[in-house]
Amino acid sequence: LADLAGDLRARQEQHYGLAYTHSGYHWAAKEADFAAVAEAVLAESKDSVATQLFVASYLYRFANRGGRAIDILAELHRAKRLDPAGRGTLATYLADSRRYAEAVAVLVPLVDESPDDLGLRFRLIWAYFSGGKPAEARELLNRSVARCKERGPWDVGIMANFAATAQQCDLHAEAAAIYAELIPNAQRQTGSPNGSLAEYYRNYSVSLSKLGRSVEAVDAASGAIVAWGAQHASHHGGLATLTMAVQQAADLDALVAHTDKQTAETGLANPTLRKALGQAYRARQNFGPAITQLELAVAAQPNDPETFTLLIGCYDAANRKPEAAARILEALDLSRRDLARYEDLGNRYAAAGDLAGAERAYTSLVEATRGEAEGQSALARVRQRQDRWEDAALHWGRVHAVRSLEPEGLLGLAGAQLHLKRFDAARETLRTLAGKSWPPHAGDTPARVRELEARLPK
Repeated sequence: LADLAGDLRARQEQHYGLAYTHSGYHWAAKEADFAAVAEAVLAESKDSVATQLFVASYLYRFANRGGRAIDILAELHRAKRLDPAGRGTLATYLADSRRYAEAVAVLVPLVDESPDDLGLRFRLIWAYFSGGKPAEARELLNRSVARCKERGPWDVGIMANFAATAQQCDLHAEAAAIYAELIPNAQRQTGSPNGSLAEYYRNYSVSLSKLGRSVEAVDAASGAIVAWGAQHASHHGGLATLTMAVQQAADLDALVAHTDKQTAETGLANPTLRKALGQAYRARQNFGPAITQLELAVAAQPNDPETFTLLIGCYDAANRKPEAAARILEALDLSRRDLARYEDLGNRYAAAGDLAGAERAYTSLVEATRGEAEGQSALARVRQRQDRWEDAALHWGRVHAVRSLEPEGLLGLAGAQLHLKRFDAARETLRTLAGKSWPPHAGDTPARVRELEARLPK
């Protein structure tokens, strides 16, 4: 407590750990005592505005006493003892506490006193919006933009801040107008695509979507993807924005017509947009147009397994099972080791009564992974579902032969032996399992062994 009092008097943060509400070392039982120390320092420092501000900051940031901190600053404000920085702090505390009307009352004269301080203007716009006064927020934003354009500066950085503030306050018409001016300036300034330009495009797309300008929103989202470049990690953010813009389109058919026209004019197929269109139609249960768009996406970008999966799902939903199976075969031509697709194909053939086709698909699990355990394991599970336990035991044995340092093969073999009532063989397999040390990543092997042992006859 003495250390805290010393810190507050000296206006420094050295011993806050125990007295800091959000610290892992916080001494919760002493929270009231910490606050009492702060009040004592406050009482003895009535002549020092700096100390009172520091104590209020401690109470607000570290002692979970935001209301008391606001009271301290408000009292200083009424006494006209706060400088502009102190009043700015009071406005921040009020806004953070959702006391927006009071924050506005503090910020309006601050903006009048410092009309070139854009940070104050942005905070006042936000306070108006958050306090349920969107008209006042819009009026101040437009007035501030006009002032900057007339007096300067009105550069890329300033435009970006105004656009972001407008978007945060749901002033999407204003945000879109600023982004439309900002993006060409940013392109000229950078000379090459970069992360900032991509974010401008992405945010532009968001506001256009909110305004129902779907075609423009899609074009802006496409610009974000191009600006990031396919290899950049944030490329996926552009893809998500494009998908969102398409999903929110009121008239997907009009968007398709626009895309068809662009493709005819440029010769660019744009598989990313076609995929997004297919997903949007699919989400609306309109599977025919979804299939058309996804087919175009696959034709232009056949190495995207997700598009194949979406297309196959749409064929299933439209009850076009043969075409779904044909697309699975095409997908397997591109990814020979996709075991889940082989199994899916086998299940489809079996459901259609094509047992020979099903068997070819199932055995491909092993053929595609010759000499490896994954295919043997997958086929073993298929055989169990087919009630072909002799074959399942054979494949589990091969799993163990290939991967003897893992327990999976022996566990599967023991389960098959128990099902076949080969109890002596099962006991021997379980004895082998229990006598070895298995790697931690293999799961709780001893528990699984105990479960299997419980199935042995007494």
